[in-house]
Amino acid sequence: MAGFVFITLAMSLNHVQAHCAPETAKVISRAVSLNGPTITRSILSWQHNTVCSIRTAKVGRYWYCFLFSVIISFPVTAQNTSAPGRRSDQLLWFRYHLELPLNKQWQLEQEVEERAYIYPWSHAEFRMRSHLVRTLGKGWKADAGFMVVWELNPVEPYREAGSPRIELRPHQQISYAHDAGEHFSFLHTYKLEERFFQQENREGEYKNAGIAFERMRYRYELEIAWHITNSLDLKIADEIVLQTGPEVGPNPFDRNEAGAGFTLKLSEAFAFSTFYRYRYNPQGYGEVVVHQHIGQFILTHIINKK
Repeated sequence: MAGFVFITLAMSLNHVQAHCAPETAKVISRAVSLNGPTITRSILSWQHNTVCSIRTAKVGRYWYCFLFSVIISFPVTAQNTSAPGRRSDQLLWFRYHLELPLNKQWQLEQEVEERAYIYPWSHAEFRMRSHLVRTLGKGWKADAGFMVVWELNPVEPYREAGSPRIELRPHQQISYAHDAGEHFSFLHTYKLEERFFQQENREGEYKNAGIAFERMRYRYELEIAWHITNSLDLKIADEIVLQTGPEVGPNPFDRNEAGAGFTLKLSEAFAFSTFYRYRYNPQGYGEVVVHQHIGQFILTHIINKK
């Protein structure tokens, strides 16, 4: 799976080779073929020894990259299987992300996202998230906020009927960003989430039964960005999620998520991102493993107060 995540990086390799020294191109080629942890070491080693000068081009020259990322965001075929203990889902996520800078140190952010299954087409969940971001300096940021999730239970595409359920999810987060040469940057994100779920009543419905704490979730994500031009970034990411709590079995592993995609800056106020994401998600006590293939589309709106 790690090799597939870097397919978009390999696609643009020819353009890099045209403007780099041969020894630099070889290092990049080798990094693309390696697994996740090794690519980080390869890039860092490369930027300490030589810096590749990539010509600045108009965004129009990279539209093929953007279109390719849109294509890979759509699962090609339905992969649902009846094999016991295994399920494969295909989803689309649509997000609107609003950023409101308050001053040089504080920023308010709001996210609204709809998630839907493709096969068959059905609603999965709707979520709203509000959070306040504090810039600490030297690449560090602190973040705290709250999310409300409306989902249909059971959480699976081939359900006969679903019962709406609400989740309340406060979170605290700290992140660190740093550069690796002129064209690469790294973002490390550490997040803690407290998850409260609506409870079932005697009729098996999520009504008039209150909300109770069920689990804590611990998340770490590494994102590597390649700044192709001032307006176009290629990003790859991997996230590990652990959990504890009264409703969690003996295995604390929640899921692993990897992905790749592009972010295109449309103007000073708008940016559009598209990603392919893969999730490996054991459920229950590990008797069922869900493989999710996700196409995500994000419209970022930055309100500039100047």
